[in-house]
Amino acid sequence: MALLTSGINPGQLSEVSTAYAALHSSSLQQSDFPYFHVRNAGNKGLGCFAARQILPGTLVHQEAPLFIVYEIGDEDPSRAIHDEISVEVNNLSVQNRAAYMQLVVPGQVRILRNNFVSQVFNANSFETMEHPDRRTTDQGIFLMAARFNHSCVPNAYFQYNPRIGQLTIFAISRIEKDDEILVNYKYEDIYKSRDERRQNLQRGYHFTCECPACHDGPYHDESERLRSLMAVLDTQDQQRLGNSTERRQRKDRLIALLGTAGCPYPQTAHLYKQLAEDYLGEMNLLGAGYSGNITECRQKAQTAARGKLMVEILAIGPNTEEIDKSLDLIAEAGYHGRFG
Repeated sequence: MALLTSGINPGQLSEVSTAYAALHSSSLQQSDFPYFHVRNAGNKGLGCFAARQILPGTLVHQEAPLFIVYEIGDEDPSRAIHDEISVEVNNLSVQNRAAYMQLVVPGQVRILRNNFVSQVFNANSFETMEHPDRRTTDQGIFLMAARFNHSCVPNAYFQYNPRIGQLTIFAISRIEKDDEILVNYKYEDIYKSRDERRQNLQRGYHFTCECPACHDGPYHDESERLRSLMAVLDTQDQQRLGNSTERRQRKDRLIALLGTAGCPYPQTAHLYKQLAEDYLGEMNLLGAGYSGNITECRQKAQTAARGKLMVEILAIGPNTEEIDKSLDLIAEAGYHGRFG
């Protein structure tokens, strides 16, 4: 499959190409056969395993939704949503309905026997749109994507791309042949402890995570130390403690720790964005006559914006709104150079 870059401003394509070169990858990756095959993954049921070595930034899978249920509340779906899910499932072809009902591992059958149809949806759906003002989300079923299992230290990242109407899964680290391709179902829990992560996964997906970060051992111990430290730094960052230099240094440290923890997106992209905007704000002050080195500030703003572009290229690909915003941020930092 090829990654489309046709929507990118030709004058900004070099930035995307440079990012791919840094990943030792390409925006025009193609394969004559699938990057993965589905097979038994033990007590996890079925899983997706690499059919070849996969480089970071590779589009492993993309898929249109089988169906989408709109405006689902933050809490457990209401009776009306249960009914809507049932209607959608009943409208499927016999083959697709059977495939939908098989999106569950044997150990979950007893747990899901009440409201089985809607509970299968809850445990296998992917968010396609968020409506923060109404505290609701749209969620869809993707039959193949649902076969990718979870890890708190994933080697791939999933996200629905409204621009192409498909869910994409990109490799975020090198995946060797026969390795299982794993995504993080709860990437927002990156700073939480093992017990908190397991509790949230059990509540939403009805399994106990046994990934390297959760299974007892040296890796788990180091993971807990890293996540505890990141949680402290994130809290300090949210509270904007310290002066501007200290806040920037804290963001830089968090970015480095997220990389060490194997979770480069989306938290890292957000931190890079904040850094770039911080430097842009300082450049405005310098342009208005404040003392300081505007050339150095511009370079740091562009470096941060390019860092954001890099992790987005890695995790969500070039044909996204996020990439457009990163390219505009890079250009804005260069434009501010007129003050220099």
